[in-house]
Amino acid sequence: MELQPQWRQMMESKYSKFLMGKLIRYCPSIRPLLIPTLSQHLTSLLFHADASQPLSDFFDLWASSKERKLLVRGFYPKEVQIFDGLKVKGKGVNVDGEVKGLEGALEDMGDEGKGRERVLNDIEKTIADVYVALLALLEFTSLSIDSTLLRKEHSHRVSFID
Repeated sequence: MELQPQWRQMMESKYSKFLMGKLIRYCPSIRPLLIPTLSQHLTSLLFHADASQPLSDFFDLWASSKERKLLVRGFYPKEVQIFDGLKVKGKGVNVDGEVKGLEGALEDMGDEGKGRERVLNDIEKTIADVYVALLALLEFTSLSIDSTLLRKEHSHRVSFID
């Protein structure tokens, strides 16, 4: 618990990301404490080169469905995060019943189209930003790989023009 204030920095660190991966894998009691810390900074952690790997392992391999729903809340707008029935008590997260997720939170907002529309637009914008950035990263890496291969392919040629 002494390291709890540094969990985000540890996820982003080149070396301590492995420790965070071990904590996530072997200490299930740490996961509910870790989720509120990570979900606040979810988009910046996804873009970080070192933090994306333990975060991906956490979501894909070790998180239960309840923990996945809590982690994905980092994409939700603030009004959904505040009014979706979750209560923070002490150091951990105490959930009243099952975690509803986005569909349950939208149902609780009522039939007002403007509130639901605003929430869905905010989520769409956040996810679209992440998607566009990932596409740009993919294009950049594919171009750099292609240029590296071209340089290696033509490096064996000797120039006699001097």
